[in-house]
Amino acid sequence: NIAPEHIISLVDALPSFPSMYIDHAFAKKLREGYQPIGEIFRKYHIPSLAEGDMIKFMDDDNNLVSIAKMLYASDQINTLDDKRQVVKILRIFNSDK
Repeated sequence: NIAPEHIISLVDALPSFPSMYIDHAFAKKLREGYQPIGEIFRKYHIPSLAEGDMIKFMDDDNNLVSIAKMLYASDQINTLDDKRQVVKILRIFNSDK
């Protein structure tokens, strides 16, 4: 058996992935299979990321929602068509809420 004090959270297991904090409405969309497009990112702070970098999406309660791969560098997103997919969601994590 593993002692509870030896278990770390998923967030702590991915410390090198930059975080993007999102509201609960966006988190719900991700959990329902939404692949984010450019226009949605205009209202969120995006860390400086290169194409291919990994990012974690965190909700307002600091829960890990998903991990994704950047399809474009973050500084390119504002120059893209609003309807272009900008990240590829790789994993979704459900919360118990």
